[in-house]
Amino acid sequence: MLIFHTIPAGTVICSVCSGTLELQDNSLICKSRHCFDIAKQGYVNFLLQAPKEKYDKRLFQSRARVSQAGVFRGLTDRLGEIVRNELERQRGELVQQKVVPPSLGQSPGERQHTTVAILDAGCGEGSHLSALVRHLAGTSGCKLVAAGIDISKAGIQLAAKANPGMLWGVADLAKCPFANGSFDIILNILSPANYSEFHRMLADDGLVMKVIPGTEYLQEIRRALHSETGRRTYSNDRTIELFRRHFELVDMQQVKYELLIEQKDWADLLQMTPLAWQAGEEQLRLMQAMNKQPVITFDFVILIGRKRYKR
Repeated sequence: MLIFHTIPAGTVICSVCSGTLELQDNSLICKSRHCFDIAKQGYVNFLLQAPKEKYDKRLFQSRARVSQAGVFRGLTDRLGEIVRNELERQRGELVQQKVVPPSLGQSPGERQHTTVAILDAGCGEGSHLSALVRHLAGTSGCKLVAAGIDISKAGIQLAAKANPGMLWGVADLAKCPFANGSFDIILNILSPANYSEFHRMLADDGLVMKVIPGTEYLQEIRRALHSETGRRTYSNDRTIELFRRHFELVDMQQVKYELLIEQKDWADLLQMTPLAWQAGEEQLRLMQAMNKQPVITFDFVILIGRKRYKR
């Protein structure tokens, strides 16, 4: 629960009335007395009613194990580089403006605070955010406050258990429990987005980074399981165009690599990808048996955007 003492005042808001939530004992409470209890695992459920779970605990456990095996390290390392470069850019601007002295240990940010707030919207079990924070630890010259939200309670429970030093919440991306301009960085990794909410929560000088599959992402699995369907190939053109409508696309980077997947990770990889969800059990069993150590392509595109009026 100590993480809630480190969150800047006014950051977390009520899902009912949008009033500011304040920590009282083991709950977050607004002035209208709407109350959201902090679970013993350390997360908060901001939903007003339980949704039908689309993803189960097994999927998130599989993704956590795949992440621990280093499958997404190439992606999270690149995200870390982008964030670190952005923090250095902001600091350079402030030094030129003489807003802050050019001494080590000072924090960048237009709001002159000592923290940089990062939100992973649609974080699942939190593996990507956790890896990014580890990448940035001790290198950015600032204090990080990291938060992750997802509509899946199962995913957030796993995230909170594995990463107690971060703020985790069960929440709908259509009604995020954070105040306007709360975050310097908003991540949206291989997940649906709500761009109006992202725009609202993003600081004026902030970055939104959306990660989408590249055209060759998991192409070996796609071809094996969807050779006779329209899902044999993939295009992300519509997703990129939708992003452009809401944010100024300042950069677009590809991260692509091939990995030899160990047998112990193969079943988890199939379990976590939507490409395999509609495949029959026998089809999956045969695919696992035929591919003892397959080489799989990981192809990502990172869309980096800013609010349009910020130049």
